[in-house]
Amino acid sequence: MQALKVVRNPGDHRRRRLLAAALGDAGTGSFSIPHAEGSRLLGVGELPGQAEAVAAAQVAFQGLGGAREQTLRSANKRFLVSVLRDGEILEHPPLLRFIVSRAVVDAAARYFGSIPVLSTVRLWWTPVNDSIESSQLLHRDAEGPTQLKFFLNVFAVGSDAGPLTYVPAAVSEPAMRRLGYRRGKLTDEAADDVGVMDHGVTLIGDAGLGAVVDTSRCLHRGSRGNLEERVILMFQFTPGTCPRGAAPSWGAGILPYLDELDPVQRLVLNLE
Repeated sequence: MQALKVVRNPGDHRRRRLLAAALGDAGTGSFSIPHAEGSRLLGVGELPGQAEAVAAAQVAFQGLGGAREQTLRSANKRFLVSVLRDGEILEHPPLLRFIVSRAVVDAAARYFGSIPVLSTVRLWWTPVNDSIESSQLLHRDAEGPTQLKFFLNVFAVGSDAGPLTYVPAAVSEPAMRRLGYRRGKLTDEAADDVGVMDHGVTLIGDAGLGAVVDTSRCLHRGSRGNLEERVILMFQFTPGTCPRGAAPSWGAGILPYLDELDPVQRLVLNLE
């Protein structure tokens, strides 16, 4: 599928790679994601616009009121409910501006070696629950061989709020080989057999604390054991050749932003 996407649009593939190469190596102090780990924590307010995006996500969530419960009733996963998605972020300008800020986009481009596509944006709400199923179990994501998801705590998250836990790629990949694991969910017993959770990184902390995770390469789980609710902002970048990655259709809502977007940002939004 990756090769087919290249064959179908070789110009786009080449342009994305050339633009990423022109970025050069991340300089001292630049935000980057180490490829060997496939992940890194993102400190509160580490990037320009991060605090404003978190504040906007808080306002968006609080403004939903009773609509959250209506969404919960029809949700596929009652432990992980999407209350804001894709084009709906256009109503909250600090969200889009942070998500496609050059600090974020350039780091993703260097990681992939190509200008990526913004595939998904979600404001996720995890209500109180006691289930252990689906993505509450350790797993890898199957969109493609590599991707990046940014996770930001919208409100402070404690150990009782079902925090995200991920295992860096340097540990996850050998463990997956030992288990002969390719996709699906791993039981807690299987995870214990290879000791991967001894190396887990848990996203517990203040509003604005985040993590960037290649969820194709890093085993991860979350939204389990919630004695308290949790709200996180998640957005996903995939390479242009990703088998299951595609940009949302932004519609007319993107028009007010066009003048402030540079060519790289427009390419990330699949507008060029």
